Amino acid sequence: MARRVTRLAVVLISAVVGVACAACAGNGSTNGTGPTIAAVATPGPSLAATVASASASTGASASSSAATSAVPTTPATVGPTTTPIVDSTTPATVGPTTPPNIEPTSVGPTSVGPTTVESMSTSLSLPAPDGAFPVGVADIPSLAAVGFYPAAAGTGGGHRAYIDPSVAQIFGLPAAPIDQLRTTAVLDAAPAPTDVPRPVVVLTPGWRSVVAVSTSLAEELASHGYVVIEQQSDIATEITHSYSTDGDREQRYADATRMLDRLGRADVAAVVGPLDLKAVALGGHSYAGSIAFAMALRDRRVAAAFDLDGSLYHAAATTPTKVPSLIVVALDGLPVDPVLATMMTHAPHTVAVGLLNAAHFDLTDAPWITAALGTSVASTLLGPIGKVGTTDTSTIVLRFLDAALGPDHRLASSAELITGLPGTTADPFAPEVGG
Repeated sequence: MARRVTRLAVVLISAVVGVACAACAGNGSTNGTGPTIAAVATPGPSLAATVASASASTGASASSSAATSAVPTTPATVGPTTTPIVDSTTPATVGPTTPPNIEPTSVGPTSVGPTTVESMSTSLSLPAPDGAFPVGVADIPSLAAVGFYPAAAGTGGGHRAYIDPSVAQIFGLPAAPIDQLRTTAVLDAAPAPTDVPRPVVVLTPGWRSVVAVSTSLAEELASHGYVVIEQQSDIATEITHSYSTDGDREQRYADATRMLDRLGRADVAAVVGPLDLKAVALGGHSYAGSIAFAMALRDRRVAAAFDLDGSLYHAAATTPTKVPSLIVVALDGLPVDPVLATMMTHAPHTVAVGLLNAAHFDLTDAPWITAALGTSVASTLLGPIGKVGTTDTSTIVLRFLDAALGPDHRLASSAELITGLPGTTADPFAPEVGG
């Protein structure tokens, strides 16, 4: 749910976690998923200008705002060298807004969540994937994206930086200390041998955000047998305007369609292994969820969709999907998004669950990297749920995908998704829960 934020806190988290919160608001409505840069910055200035201003007034504190991996220009990049695909979304909302639903699932054995592991050469940590497979990561040039995938043990070498250096340049700030974070995935590892093609998950970011904040989700899914493609939007272009337009949304739909068109290429399989093109899920944090639901209505190649605390817009807000779909809602005591509540009354193929005491960014990596975000961030943009918000989200998404993309292609029940997760609810829209 949206919460009041300070200028400094937003600057810090917007650079590290992206301005994803803003991503949820559509055309100035108040159905967004959380505070956006527009909520604290004066109207007009771009995010880069806001960050630069804050940097001048906050000194070293602002330096920790250059985070999240993103890349400028059309092709999206989730890796160190890939260029991001042009991304777009709806307009950011000014003031508190309701975060959209989102859920995690798992392929293979389901666990109650990844365990914590210290990141290399730094005190910052990310959840360690707990699946049976080592995880590989590599750029996929033909997709202008980065792939996380089950890897062959003992292959590849080194680890991809959590933050792309280009992000620091976009925000005009040094990347430290987040640049010390490294992913668990092994760079350029060979894909694990398999007799059957693997299910695919395409992750995209929220509006003016970076897909890197879902790195732990990508690694968790890959460790359980999924191939995860991270498709980054054009953050350099997005930060030049606060609100997305119809053209922005159409561009994002075009990017998603182009991604689906290219997944079957031989050069893609050579990097990540064979893909099951009949088991493709789209999803992500904040506005990415609305794009995923809309694509499920537009393209029959989408077999499942999930929305992590993002509102739904246009057709996605009124027309139920016909494929298994998931909504995960952050519940911080504020009223839940009425659009989502209404949708769930006539969406037989959609399941929704909620994370209690969670704020919008608790469904990303943010709780695990607060040491790099500054002391004010935890109290302004994150909820009491803490790191469990990240791992519970991954567990929920994994369980959802295991059912949706598994042999039965079924919709998991809300009770099934939250079993063993005490800080969750199977009915996020109940009056006593939503506030």
